[in-house]
This record gives sequence, C-alpha cells and structure tokens, in this order.
Amino acid sequence: MATTSQLASYLNVHTQSMRLLSIACSSAPISKS
Repeated sequence: MATTSQLASYLNVHTQSMRLLSIACSSAPISKS
C-alpha cells in the first residue's frame, strides 16, 4: 500500500507533467488533431 509521501510525490509529478503538457499544447499552434 502506498504511503502518504509516495502519494504526494506521485501527485506532484503528475501535476507538473500535466502543466507542462498544457503549456506545450497552448504554445504550439495545433490546427488539426
């Protein structure tokens, strides 16, 4: 079972990666998916 610190670190990495992904998507002009 995951501990609180492991869960927090996973959540932190997940949040950072999603933020980077949204920044990359918004900065790159995507006309077709």
